[in-house]
Amino acid sequence: MLDSAALVGKYGKAALATAALVLVACSGDAAGGAGGSAAEGGAGGQGGGGAGGQGGGGQGGQGGGGQGGQGGGVVDPDLVPIFVAQGMVGRTVISCDDGMTWVGNRSDDDTYPCFSSPTYDCDHHPGAGRGITYGNGFFVATFGWGKPGSIRRSKNGVDWENVLEGKTFAGIVYGNDVFLAGERPPQVADTFGGTWTPGGDPTSDVWNVRRTGFAPHDGGRFLLAFGDNSGNDINVSKDNGATWARPTTLPAACAGDIQWAGGFAYGNGVIVVLGGTGVACRSLDGGDTWTESNIGGQVDARLLWTGDTFVTWGRDANYASQRYTSPDGATWTKTPTEVRKKNDDGTTQTSPGPIVGAVARSDGDTYVAVNGDWDRWYEEQRFFRSTDGVTWDELPTNAFTGSHPIQFITHGMGLRSAVCP
Repeated sequence: MLDSAALVGKYGKAALATAALVLVACSGDAAGGAGGSAAEGGAGGQGGGGAGGQGGGGQGGQGGGGQGGQGGGVVDPDLVPIFVAQGMVGRTVISCDDGMTWVGNRSDDDTYPCFSSPTYDCDHHPGAGRGITYGNGFFVATFGWGKPGSIRRSKNGVDWENVLEGKTFAGIVYGNDVFLAGERPPQVADTFGGTWTPGGDPTSDVWNVRRTGFAPHDGGRFLLAFGDNSGNDINVSKDNGATWARPTTLPAACAGDIQWAGGFAYGNGVIVVLGGTGVACRSLDGGDTWTESNIGGQVDARLLWTGDTFVTWGRDANYASQRYTSPDGATWTKTPTEVRKKNDDGTTQTSPGPIVGAVARSDGDTYVAVNGDWDRWYEEQRFFRSTDGVTWDELPTNAFTGSHPIQFITHGMGLRSAVCP
């Protein structure tokens, strides 16, 4: 169990060896549920067992394996399950109560007014949030696009250290005991995300790297998505980023408009890449060949693997908010979403929506999200929570701090902190 692809890809072999010793010592406890593997953070089911703490395994960030379930097993009293949201101007904020409240809000400059004028272009800024993942006890995030930024890591989602500077990035993933940050060439780090070296040069004629992914398929596949005015492309690495190759078959529309929406996900032997255009492409052979389908709408949110289903969110032709699901990445079903808001008088108001932006899923089937669409930040920013991805509860405004745009969210086991005791 501890040598499964999901757990090894998530925590690293050294950490799991230690976990195995603890499991032997605590063999009377029921283990947590097995997690699923996903390119961009698939999550596992609910574990059995009695009143144990967190089970082994942890939520895949943008590139790890699946989340272990609740139950007995490895118990570290200093670790708690944490959502970490990443945004513009170096912003991060965390939730350690399963998405009910968000605390520890910080940024490089809280007064910087994103997009209030052309002068404040937060997309092209050293603190532009470009991706966040979790692996082997560390949250690791990339910042900077257009202007050189940094890679930062944290054990609690609150206190961050720079581990690489002077580069611009396009996402980050964890798999096969390494971190990989999208760039030309990509940057590859050790198991703990502290020491970074350049990987091999991509082979794509399309220059800009837009997204990264990892699929625990046949020894592991790292993936890069490219996009610019000349078109879209994908590169695949079978050796942890040392060398890269183009697919032998790739429809032209694959990986279009992928910088913020969609992404890569993996489940049941299938890699899916999805962009904001709604074109979904899947590979059954580890990224060598791809076939195209369409989900039937526009995509606003990240693509996830839940353990049995690919899921994302967007809008149909009538601008109505939808959840899109697929068991195989080829056929998709849309379901209208709704948002519930508690009024001051205690009543609950239900309406269509929301437009889901950045989103993540925990091991306990909790989804968290912020509102998508343009100009939905600061006083217009909202956080949501759902247990099925269809009905979303809008958090009261005193449960979070409205601030810079949020771009990505991940989930993992973090150290306790002053804001998460």
